Amino acid sequence: MSNEILDTLLEAMPDAVFVKDGQGRWLLANAQALRIFDLENQDYRGKSDLELAALVPFFGPALEYCGTSDEAAWRSGELTRGDETIVRPDGSSRSFDVLKAPMFNADGSRQILVILGRDITERIAMERQIADSELKYRTIANFTYDWEYWLGADGRVVYNSPSCERITGHSPEDFMENPRLVVEIAHPEDQQKVRAHLLSSFDSERDDPLALVYRIIRPDGEVRWLEHVCQPVYSSDGEWIGRRGSNRDITDRKSVELELAQTVEALKKSIKERKTLERFFSRDILDQVLEKKISDRLGGKRCNATTLFFDLRGSTGIAEQLDPDVFAEFLSMIHTDVMDLIYGNHGSVNKLIGDGILATFGVPTATGDDAMNAVRCAEQVRSYMQVFNEVRPDYLPTPVEFGIGIATGEVFAGNTGSVRRMEFTVLGDSVNLAARLESIAKMARVDILLDGETRRLLGDRVRLQRVRLDRVRGKMQKVEIFYMKEIRTSPAASAPATPPSPLMPAGAPVNPLPGAAAKPLP
Repeated sequence: MSNEILDTLLEAMPDAVFVKDGQGRWLLANAQALRIFDLENQDYRGKSDLELAALVPFFGPALEYCGTSDEAAWRSGELTRGDETIVRPDGSSRSFDVLKAPMFNADGSRQILVILGRDITERIAMERQIADSELKYRTIANFTYDWEYWLGADGRVVYNSPSCERITGHSPEDFMENPRLVVEIAHPEDQQKVRAHLLSSFDSERDDPLALVYRIIRPDGEVRWLEHVCQPVYSSDGEWIGRRGSNRDITDRKSVELELAQTVEALKKSIKERKTLERFFSRDILDQVLEKKISDRLGGKRCNATTLFFDLRGSTGIAEQLDPDVFAEFLSMIHTDVMDLIYGNHGSVNKLIGDGILATFGVPTATGDDAMNAVRCAEQVRSYMQVFNEVRPDYLPTPVEFGIGIATGEVFAGNTGSVRRMEFTVLGDSVNLAARLESIAKMARVDILLDGETRRLLGDRVRLQRVRLDRVRGKMQKVEIFYMKEIRTSPAASAPATPPSPLMPAGAPVNPLPGAAAKPLP
């Protein structure tokens, strides 16, 4: 073969080709090889790696390493293969799959070393991308709490998440080995509908999600309820390749539903036996009457309790801007979450008054620390409203403001009304005072105010700021009022309340503080 033909073949090859003699001097290199080290315009023939390094100093370390790996190939005496990375002057790097084939003379001396280098930079990047994607999606799939699986078009299990073992007691491998296991573990009374569901879901013409609730029996004999949903899976070219399913263990929910159904039946039976009570009591009182928690007669008792009055500010303006259904949904969302905080702190909701909530702590059952429960609830409402405003719906252009008044004192708690209509309620001076304090908080543009009796019961567990007022509307005597700053994490032994705010001097009307409402006093 002529040199011209050989040169043409070498230049046509996509790989880099080097040929070196037994002393490491370059004999031949195609254009792809020369571009690696920026040697296109250099006379490379007959020069060693170190001599070429002097011509292109930037590639000195890379060429020096080439000499080292060449020596390793000579010593091995056979074809070697490995990956090598070359850094470019612009900071980028190229990776190569390198083959080195040493050839020896008949006497065993070194003849030539043929080197082939294939640029695998893009392949490595793609492999990393695929590996990252696979890790991402496998992490999502493997660490789901529910049992996720994928059945192929032939009905065999392609993938099963590890959660299946926690739920069913069978490992993912069990389902791989026995495709019928999905049906076999179903409760005998549910096997037929599970089988029918699978047959229906494997109709390739169906592209709609399917759902099923059924029972399974674990190897230990425990029965569990599963909520199943599945949908078709298609390849990138639109070919139907099976169905993806998700199974959620709803055993606890079913148990609660069963207990609730039994409770409802017992309640219905009790109401039927005492149907005359339905004419006299509202449903919430009737529930407590049936549980014997309160009397089913008019009257009540006097006791000490802490009252919390919560109110949304500016709700009238919000209502005018929103459709009635949207406003009702917004108000329900706030009420539901605030009521959950009340219940979570051993309180009870006495009334919903428009956009406000009247809650009591200590009625009908006292905990011994009802004032603190009320203040803790108020602080949680403050945190909740801050978070709500950060993620509020788009239909609320400005933050939603609120106010809370808290007062402690003797109240009447019991049934009021008439024999035809009764309601369990609380009445008393402290109830009215809580509402007044909420109004004062609105004028003062703060969020939480409480009275002196509540402050006395709190001790040093809460940081407060005294607000001096001569009188509160509806009260003949002066009332101590405090702004609640925060609950102390470790109460100081004798830390007094913060001195009175100069913004509210004694004998002066309450003037709004500058800035937005529901912000702490300076």
